[in-house]
Amino acid sequence: MQMFWYAHLRARLSMHIFNKHFLERTEMASTHFRIDYLIHGNYKTFYIHSPAMNKNEAWHWATVDAGIGQIPKYRSDKVPRLTQRQAELLGLTHVQWKSA
Repeated sequence: MQMFWYAHLRARLSMHIFNKHFLERTEMASTHFRIDYLIHGNYKTFYIHSPAMNKNEAWHWATVDAGIGQIPKYRSDKVPRLTQRQAELLGLTHVQWKSA
């Protein structure tokens, strides 16, 4: 009987450790971000789900939301991204992002 409880406890502990690591990985991978920007002086904001975010990604998604950037038709297609300088020349400024 003691051996049964030991095996049961060990199985529950290993399952707990597995679930903890699984949840940590999925929480890190599924993050939401809020991106704010100005387009021709008008304040805009939107939310996006992305595995990671940085300054360049925020500028890219702001250009897409503003209608001056492109997204690929298929995931494997490469689309030219606008640089920050190009976006600023087209009226997009003050791009900021934070975790939502």
